[in-house]
Amino acid sequence: MKRIQLTNLRWLLLCLTISVGAGNVWGQTTTATLSNADIVAAGTANTGYASWKISDGSSRKWNAYAIKNQHSKDTSSYHYLQIKKYASNTAYYVQVPTLGTKITSITMTVSSASQPMTGGGNSATLFFSSSNSTSATGTGVASGTGASSVTIDCSSLNLNTGYITASAGVRIWNITVTYTTSSATVPDAPTLTPSCTFWPTTTEAPSKVITIAPTTTGSTVRYTTDGTDPSATTGIIVTSAQNVTISETTTVKAIAYVGTTTSGIATATYTLGQTVNSIADFKALGNGTEARLYLSPEQNARVLHYSGNEIYLRDNSGAICLYLNSSLQKTIPAHDYHVAGWIIGKYQPYNGLPEMVATSNTTTNYMAFAAPVTETPTEPVAINPNYFDNYKADWVTITDLRAESNNNVTDGAGNTFKVYNKYGLNADSYYQDPYDYALVDLTGLAIPYNTDKEIVPIYYNNARPIVYVIDENKEFQSPSSNIQNATVRLVRTLSATNWNTFVIPIALPSFPGSIRKYERADGTTMLFADDEQIEAGKPYLVKPDERIENPVYTNVTLSSTPAQNVEDGEEDGYSFNAIYSPTNIYTEDKTHRFLKSDGYLYYPTDEDAGRLKGMRAYFVVPAGASNVKVNPDGTLTYIDDVQGSDSDGQGTIYDLSGRRVGNDLRSLPRGLYIVNGKKVYVQ
Repeated sequence: MKRIQLTNLRWLLLCLTISVGAGNVWGQTTTATLSNADIVAAGTANTGYASWKISDGSSRKWNAYAIKNQHSKDTSSYHYLQIKKYASNTAYYVQVPTLGTKITSITMTVSSASQPMTGGGNSATLFFSSSNSTSATGTGVASGTGASSVTIDCSSLNLNTGYITASAGVRIWNITVTYTTSSATVPDAPTLTPSCTFWPTTTEAPSKVITIAPTTTGSTVRYTTDGTDPSATTGIIVTSAQNVTISETTTVKAIAYVGTTTSGIATATYTLGQTVNSIADFKALGNGTEARLYLSPEQNARVLHYSGNEIYLRDNSGAICLYLNSSLQKTIPAHDYHVAGWIIGKYQPYNGLPEMVATSNTTTNYMAFAAPVTETPTEPVAINPNYFDNYKADWVTITDLRAESNNNVTDGAGNTFKVYNKYGLNADSYYQDPYDYALVDLTGLAIPYNTDKEIVPIYYNNARPIVYVIDENKEFQSPSSNIQNATVRLVRTLSATNWNTFVIPIALPSFPGSIRKYERADGTTMLFADDEQIEAGKPYLVKPDERIENPVYTNVTLSSTPAQNVEDGEEDGYSFNAIYSPTNIYTEDKTHRFLKSDGYLYYPTDEDAGRLKGMRAYFVVPAGASNVKVNPDGTLTYIDDVQGSDSDGQGTIYDLSGRRVGNDLRSLPRGLYIVNGKKVYVQ
């Protein structure tokens, strides 16, 4: 359908003259009339409650010129309006007032009965509907055959705006619309942007654009920003939708009025949101508080871990989890990434985990993630288990934890933690769930879960998520099967000046020093031979090139092999016995001995003296054996029987303490002596 245009030898617009009886009172029946005198130019005219719209396109017009010529009227005041049908199924129309109310009837007339509405006696059907189609159904309809006026009954349509169309050319002088206004006694309150919190956006200078608009057509709005109530005579005037910029916390109040009748006051408050400058300050907010977290480069904020919707961050003050859906993540962060800029979110802990969750104000457009270049890698924080709650969401290490069933570990001081392998780490990440009774160091995210305290293993920067600990002062439990790619930490010191007994459940292909293995006993001397490597479970004498204290071995196999005893196969009562855990070696028959720095073996005099620390070996000798000595070099000069030798032939004899003991070996008891600078043994 084509729209009607207006013309009277030029483009014309219809303005309105509204005649209202007994004043403009809401809720009564009123008429609005468009007459020939209102034909001025194309556009829209507002008078009172009515807004008339006349089309002004080049192919859509009200045609008055044709009527003037047709009736040979010689006066320019004859400005007829013509709804003219130019072709089949084409209707020309004018839109009636938008009143916000129900239209009950429309009457169209010509100047006199001598000037009929339809030319040449033609019949025309007129329509009023919500569309400009002559085929629309359910519309108010009236027919005329040359009548000077036609009224369309619209009372059943419940329309407050519509289009007048005709099935044939119709000439009219004026249009009168009868309508019933709203039953409300006052205009509706204005529309305001809903109350909200706002923050600085592209710059640090905060600003917020809000919209204030009248709700009821024809009403005028006044508003205030200083907290006072507006009225029909006070406040800033708004006649149509208007944007207003605010830069601080502001309460806007607005009122609508028609004449002296006013609406209720619409109120909205726009709050300048809080900005905090560290993660610790954000976590100090109340639960559910929305704020802007600003992280300056000086805060050294770094990504600890990223997975799915979770980004764990740490700055100089603490750590937090950002819980953001993927649509907000313009950059996929990685461990160690720098973070600077700002982000808006709500502080909302999840089962005790400090989290920033996204809100309608959240965007990552102003937060930069950048890969490190020369910066020091982040490291886990070694914490005291008693202060776990101070490090929630952080990357931590807790040492010396004893594994229990169901992946629980305890520090022995009342703190129990659950190991939750949330991210599926495996041997490639140097992780295995700790076996029962293992002593371990754990590294991961400190995650509270209701009343539980969880350690969620993560692996970065060679910080192994699990380290098996063998402590010389604590009991060690071997695994039921070998553990590959293990990391093992020893709590043990090896002297560089003395020989150390040594046994561990891992193999060392090389050792920075000397290794001796037990071979056999010769008399009361236990002989050791050189070795190239350390086997898991076997006892050795070792002397490092430099002092070794609490070494850590990576990428090793933690063996299930138990600590072993080494015998020489002679069934002579001598053996070298290994222990992983502290053991009391006291026996009443004095067969269990330990090595001292002078090379001799000594027996503990009582149980208090019999405690031997772990990762060591003790010596078993026959009952009653005395002066038993260890020879790590494995070489001796033996004197089984010295005959025909005098003191001059033998020279002066010394014991191993440097004391002179004589000149004749035959008179000396069995043992080691020094003769002419050589060690000799008397059987």
